[in-house]
Amino acid sequence: MTSDNTSAAHETVRAAYWLNAENRNDLADAIREACTFTISETLRLHLAAVLTELGVVSARERLWPAASTIVRRTNGWTDDVLPIRMSETEVAAALAIPHLSTTCRAALTGGRTQ
Repeated sequence: MTSDNTSAAHETVRAAYWLNAENRNDLADAIREACTFTISETLRLHLAAVLTELGVVSARERLWPAASTIVRRTNGWTDDVLPIRMSETEVAAALAIPHLSTTCRAALTGGRTQ
């Protein structure tokens, strides 16, 4: 019996977007508000994935703080800056929210915030 990797499930690559607490809160609020409107189910699923990531980032930081601490210290960032792991599709979904704050939008398009 041989293995056929062509039928393997598509893997989603997630990159770290370093957001401070204010930007994480703004993003979560914007997603919750966007989900009160009529949006496509696909967009709703991508936004739900971002909201889930925002919910687990603090727990992940408490369990494995070393890597984030090194990155923050190297870049001179404050302790409230945490990595939010998002796919390109999830970032695009977040950026599609018209009422997303300017600072949060800048953090997502620049990939980092201080």
